[in-house]
Amino acid sequence: MVLAAILGVASWEAVRFRPAPWRAPDFSLPEVEGGTISLSALRGKPVVLVFFRSYFCAPCRQQLAELKSLRERGGEILVLSREERELLLKLKKEEGIPFPFLLDDGRVARSFGLHRLPDGSYGPSVFILDGEGVVRWRQLGKHFADLAGPSRVRAEFRKVAGG
Repeated sequence: MVLAAILGVASWEAVRFRPAPWRAPDFSLPEVEGGTISLSALRGKPVVLVFFRSYFCAPCRQQLAELKSLRERGGEILVLSREERELLLKLKKEEGIPFPFLLDDGRVARSFGLHRLPDGSYGPSVFILDGEGVVRWRQLGKHFADLAGPSRVRAEFRKVAGG
């Protein structure tokens, strides 16, 4: 049990099996293009938090491109990553991704119960929050194959956004 706590397994299991709804922990993180974004500043609209693993993860990149339509439905998408700032800026430009990329040193990922991988990154995960900051749907992944496809994320977002 002590070893599990040291490795973060206890917190992973606790959040992994914690049923929604639950209030998301607030955070403020730097955005790759400058400035800081706080989760609490987005109250009043649904938010999709995408914990992005790596510039080199092709399925992760594809997921971001496919989630662009959620913004048109009144939602906000925040991408959180430990990836290097320069690679995230490059990705935004290459894929034409309009939503913010936030630099997380791992603190926010851990507060959401994400699994840390051997390379120091966190497993790709998605959380959908309502306008009050309550987690209504989440999927934690150790690998991209663990995640639901973008169509499932869009369907869950529609439920939370009311249409």
